[in-house]
Amino acid sequence: MTTIQPSSELDLFDDALLLEPYAAFTELRETAPAVWLSRYGMWATARHGVARTVLNDWQTFTSEKGTALTDAMNESLAGTVLSTDPPLHEKLRAVLSSRLAPKALRSLGDYVQNHADKIVEELVAAERFDAVAELAERYTVAVVAELIGVPEDVRGKLLGWGEASLNLVGIENDRYRAAFPVATEMFTWLTGVVTSDLAEGSMGRTIYNAADAGAIERHSAPSLLSAYTAAALDTTINLITGSIALFAEHAESWQRLRQDQALIPAALLESARYESPVQWASRVCVVDTDIEGVRIAEGQRIAVLLGAANRDSRQYPDADHFDIDRNPVDHLAFGYGTHGCAGQGLARLEATCMFKALAARVECFEVEGQPVRRLNNLTRGWDKLPVRIVPT
Repeated sequence: MTTIQPSSELDLFDDALLLEPYAAFTELRETAPAVWLSRYGMWATARHGVARTVLNDWQTFTSEKGTALTDAMNESLAGTVLSTDPPLHEKLRAVLSSRLAPKALRSLGDYVQNHADKIVEELVAAERFDAVAELAERYTVAVVAELIGVPEDVRGKLLGWGEASLNLVGIENDRYRAAFPVATEMFTWLTGVVTSDLAEGSMGRTIYNAADAGAIERHSAPSLLSAYTAAALDTTINLITGSIALFAEHAESWQRLRQDQALIPAALLESARYESPVQWASRVCVVDTDIEGVRIAEGQRIAVLLGAANRDSRQYPDADHFDIDRNPVDHLAFGYGTHGCAGQGLARLEATCMFKALAARVECFEVEGQPVRRLNNLTRGWDKLPVRIVPT
């Protein structure tokens, strides 16, 4: 087979592109199955089929050589759940596997629903609120901080820590540099945590109990605590606020969902596909390989553009249209394969409970004023989303 070496000077981390990425994603998809990004010295794929293959083939496309885009962060993440492959990866994930299994999550349903109902009842009475700070962030921090069992004195810092840690996964730009002092504070706290700091029976305590018992190395406990906390916050917040923005734009879909709450799970899958909360993942090729005629050399990095793959018309007809009947169970917003997001079940539970609460109490959403995107090197979401609602 004749190989091709397509390239692009596209800057994936430019502010304007982060605000409106989809035209650039289309350009990359239509250029080739994988495109060399000359600015960063790495490949990128924007196609669903290729993305799925790369994510699923950890023997060829490894996480062990780092999943961040700078040497400094890859050194910091070495040996963590984010930057390992089987068998160590499975060993680390197994610590919380029973707590994140479907049966265990079902048992949390009433607890999570009560949190959602309480917050929505209060905000509906006000009729105007910021769907980011007053709804999604407040709700998600309350649920996750309790489940992880972190002390009260650090709960107010979790959002800033999570935002910083996600920016540090990207290239060394202004967002990356601004994140360093915030992340340093987080790492300082993590290195000082002992088992008794975390609430009895919590997921955080489970991680540290596993280290105490020798099931995992002691140095793995802080990174696991950080990974599950940050991912559980930002992914869920972006999914909830992104869905509210979409339902404000697609009022007819909101009315259908209100009339039939059984549509909520499929609608949230479509929202995750349409506006992927996490935009990319990266791997390193460990052997010379060929991707549909594009030669990837040993040692080269490939960025899997999840947000682009989820808009691939090869996989999803009319992919740029939001359709709550689509039920895209094969979307890649939470990754895929061995490194598929371990906490995605919890994220879906939180989002489902929130939209059950909203569907029962909100006739319609209207975005007021000027919403503001939150620019992050890894995630896509809102910084401010002022809404006015009409109560039922």
